[in-house]
Amino acid sequence: ILEEDVHREITQFAMSLVEDDEDEQERSVEDPSRRSERALWIVSCGLQAAEVKKSSLKDKNQCAGLYNSVLERVILPALGLPSFEIRELAVRAVSALCVLDSSGDTSRNLGSFFIQVCKHDSSRELRVIAIHTIVDILLSITSFDRFNDAQDGDGNGENLIQTLLETLMEASAYEEEELRTAAVEGVSKLLLSGRLEVSSEILSRLLLFLFETEAPPRLRQCLSVLFPTLVKMSADARVALEEATMFAVCACAKRTAKARKKQRKLNNATITALDENEPVSTSSPTLVLLYILELLSSGSRKDGIHGQLAMSLLNWILDYCAKEKCDEESEDIVKAIVKGLARIEFEGIESESVRKLQDALDIVLDTLDLNNKRHSKIQ
Repeated sequence: ILEEDVHREITQFAMSLVEDDEDEQERSVEDPSRRSERALWIVSCGLQAAEVKKSSLKDKNQCAGLYNSVLERVILPALGLPSFEIRELAVRAVSALCVLDSSGDTSRNLGSFFIQVCKHDSSRELRVIAIHTIVDILLSITSFDRFNDAQDGDGNGENLIQTLLETLMEASAYEEEELRTAAVEGVSKLLLSGRLEVSSEILSRLLLFLFETEAPPRLRQCLSVLFPTLVKMSADARVALEEATMFAVCACAKRTAKARKKQRKLNNATITALDENEPVSTSSPTLVLLYILELLSSGSRKDGIHGQLAMSLLNWILDYCAKEKCDEESEDIVKAIVKGLARIEFEGIESESVRKLQDALDIVLDTLDLNNKRHSKIQ
């Protein structure tokens, strides 16, 4: 690991490489792009070393001035060069600068740059780097409030943070596997670190990614760890997961109905019901509902959150019964709910609430004229 003085010396040397050379003969011998690449490589090494030694830097004000000088004289001019290698080094150097600057000034000035790279750059590698940098920026900001207050009163700080978060969520839906995986991993880090507020909208989207068989394995592995961890460490996450249940179940049912229609069109015939063990992208939403119930059961809290979820499920069925015409998608949801009710647990709730749920369930079963009432009976 380079010490502070060594880091300063090599950085200053790198800056000298891009200065005008009075020796015309020497200038003609060495390719300018090669000089820029060498300078950026040295800068990147120095910044990475400084990032590791960040806590031990003594004169932070002097270092901040040096970083700004490096940014203006070495890094920014290289961002517009056509060479991918040079642009990659420059983007990595800017990323390191954003993390090093604890004041947030560099992030405020260059945050929009990474948003543009993430959305519009032609290089997939640079877009992945931009996603990682957006996550690092959001993790490195010590206080979002102070970050916002440091603006000139125009609210750009708050808008920038919101835009960074929105860009990250948009990237999670990209078709490219590398981009989706990097974005989902970043969202998971922000959720677990508490930098991103847990919401039902975010959890429902991540749930669909988890059960999507076409999703990259690394993405699904990340989410398979995220959900159990999040539920155990946060009561708000359990409530948000409950609120996300019906949205996720309905979205899966819609995807199932769409898959059936596509298959019918291909076969030009009606297909049989899909196997329950098939992936959620082409199967019943039952697996999603059972997974959510299992997650909620694994939490340490015993205050009857399943009771609230059960009432929500039953109310959905009653609304379904009130419809004059029901489609195949709704029928799949009802089947999933009925099977999920058999897994409901009611430890820790009042007997009066259990009685109301029992009455509601009886009404639902009578209305649907189901024969498997004993399997869905609340114990």
